[in-house]
Amino acid sequence: MFDSATTAFLNNHRETPADFEDFCNEYKAFCGAENEAKLSQFFNDWIYSCEALKKYI
Repeated sequence: MFDSATTAFLNNHRETPADFEDFCNEYKAFCGAENEAKLSQFFNDWIYSCEALKKYI
């Protein structure tokens, strides 16, 4: 699914600027509403903060 979502994102923004927040929002939309909460938690823990790393320290 990651490859398909990434390909769709790159195709959608071939001619327009985009940032990582755009990627996160489009990825969540691509994966469906039923996965949005899990993906939001993933992006918040692993990308925007160090929360996920705390369990390994």
